[in-house]
Amino acid sequence: MVLISIKNVKLIRGNDWALVQYCIPSQGSEGWCGGKFGCEANTLVPGQIFNGKFTTKRDRDGHEKVSFDGKPDSRRNHMFKHALKSEGINFTDRTALFSAFRNVSELFSALDHHKSSEIMSIQKVGRKKLERIYAAYASIASDLCALHTLSKTFPSLMKYLSKTQRTSLLKWFKDDVKEVVRKLRNDPFRILHDDEYDYFPYMNERRMNFLKETRPKSRTKMVSAAVADLHLTYESDPRAKRANAIHKMREYMKKHGSYWMPLHIFLANVGNIEADWPFVIHDNHIALVKFSEIEKHIGKKLRAIHSAAAPVSFEVDTDGECALDEVQRSAVIGACTSPIFILNGGAGTGKTTVCAEIVKCLNDDVLCAAPTGKAAQRLAEVTGVPAFTIHRLVYMKNLVGNDGAPLSRNLLLDEQSMQDPEILGRLLSRVSFNKIIFVGDTAQLTSVSPGQLFKDLCNSSYPKVELTKIYRSSETSFISSNGQKIRNGDVNLDCSADSFEVHPYTSAEQIIAHAKSIYEQTGTMPMVLCNTNAEVAKLNPELREICNPIGAKSQSSSIDLDYFGPKSYRYPKWRFGPGDSVINTVNKYHTVNVSVDGHEDYTKNELQVSNGEVGTVLSVAGPIVTVRFKETVHYDLRVKEEVTIRPAYALTVNKSQGSEYPIVIIKSSSSWGDKRERFYTAVTRAKQKCIVYEVRSSNSDCIRAAPAIRKTYLFQRY
Repeated sequence: MVLISIKNVKLIRGNDWALVQYCIPSQGSEGWCGGKFGCEANTLVPGQIFNGKFTTKRDRDGHEKVSFDGKPDSRRNHMFKHALKSEGINFTDRTALFSAFRNVSELFSALDHHKSSEIMSIQKVGRKKLERIYAAYASIASDLCALHTLSKTFPSLMKYLSKTQRTSLLKWFKDDVKEVVRKLRNDPFRILHDDEYDYFPYMNERRMNFLKETRPKSRTKMVSAAVADLHLTYESDPRAKRANAIHKMREYMKKHGSYWMPLHIFLANVGNIEADWPFVIHDNHIALVKFSEIEKHIGKKLRAIHSAAAPVSFEVDTDGECALDEVQRSAVIGACTSPIFILNGGAGTGKTTVCAEIVKCLNDDVLCAAPTGKAAQRLAEVTGVPAFTIHRLVYMKNLVGNDGAPLSRNLLLDEQSMQDPEILGRLLSRVSFNKIIFVGDTAQLTSVSPGQLFKDLCNSSYPKVELTKIYRSSETSFISSNGQKIRNGDVNLDCSADSFEVHPYTSAEQIIAHAKSIYEQTGTMPMVLCNTNAEVAKLNPELREICNPIGAKSQSSSIDLDYFGPKSYRYPKWRFGPGDSVINTVNKYHTVNVSVDGHEDYTKNELQVSNGEVGTVLSVAGPIVTVRFKETVHYDLRVKEEVTIRPAYALTVNKSQGSEYPIVIIKSSSSWGDKRERFYTAVTRAKQKCIVYEVRSSNSDCIRAAPAIRKTYLFQRY
């Protein structure tokens, strides 16, 4: 963290972003940076002090761009300096005023007690300036008083809050301290759950930022402190029951992946339901209003698209280079002629080939998107047209392509088994589409968040085609055929030394020894897939020793990676070395200038490296780690500031979704909750050979397990 002083504010964008000139008093250095300063951007004035951190990135031309993320070092000082500027007190006079007193408390005391002679003793402060100083102080006096009231009314809460938490709490209420006091007095349990589950789409960005900047555990402690300050108890306060009911529902959703909870289970855990609670009941099930509205909204939008489109006649060009079978050809025709269309198929059945042909037949007039950055990049490579993450489409400021033209209203969505219904709902709220083509595999893992959108679509009455013939397989390979067996619940898998092996698991040393043998024989390191991050963290150091031991060669500065508990890390004191295989954990964007009619109109962010993409460390120099993703994309990361890479000799099945590897070793466990989908996803990551290590009899358990069912009323209810 570093303290900076604002010298000049050049540009303000939105409520919380600004481009400023700054200096670092302790270092005597200065520069320009853009970023967020923990306050309303229009309250920034020269002379204010902020506490935060810098990050440096490069744009596509190789120029460094400095970003700042911080907050006012003193909110009282920040408020007063802005008020002084608003009253016409310039920077020189503001600096002199603050320098004349040993601390700001003495300055405020002088203003409180109208010690005019002390203030007028400052050079160039006459009666007119004195009046403006008093006016500036009067404009914030009520807020300062409210800050005092907040500390007096909630001493335990204020003592618990860190500076960051205090800032995020105040930002939730637009820095209106009086409103904070009123809200917390009225219902302190709203810290846990306010109105974010009352409706969809939820638009209170300040509340959402508060939720992002705090953790559930810290919000629980905030509530406990506030309740103690108000001399309340959880057991006797009826407002606590609402928060507890929402918590029980969220826990059920997290465990079962379903929006809807059986009503009798809810009543047994919560008791009676109050009329003002954000719940809806249907068919002896209960859900939070927000998630019920998501289902209703998606169903309504899809019906509107389906009913509005006029019939289209279409025929696939069979003379092209792409040879389609009869089912694939019918899928292309259906996708091009139907306003809503679903393409379902297992691994190796040609979904990507069909997608490319759909885009070609629609003359590239298609907007391609996917739930993850990795899936979007792959879709772009397959179709030859730009593809976006659905998140990016939801939050893009301007829905235009790189050429400045509006994006197509024909939407092709890939990897829909991973689709979060809420994000799709937000996209459909923002953009009206003429056509939507859903592509996915019902046997793969569903979304991390609740809902099973693609399975619901495949069970609906909308036009659909399922691809079943496997093409991604040789006559001697059993990977794809076994994948299809797993998909269908057939436990009689075929094995061969060339393509598919199954072994009983006894210890991690088995996997390590097998990986070493494969590497020594082929020069190719297999990808090891496990269920949990803990399993992966145990294997990664041992697997690295096989193919890229760090030894005495150059190393990065040590860094604690992957925090998972109080001062606990899965990779403590980790050092990266050249040649390391690493996975990127966040989508990385670069800024491009978009020109319209020959004039630069605005800048936009384009995905350059996706979350889940594997790269190789090229070089290290202290805190700087240079990573290559693909052949053309290089990233310099400061491991102390931008820890967005992890070792990638072993991965979780979730992180591998959407990727393929020549050789895969799987630790298969019957403890998997979504057994069949997870096992199927892991197996179908292999291109040449798949090796399964069974924990107990998990292979059969996984295949026999029924696919995960998540309660939904997406198309049945509305």
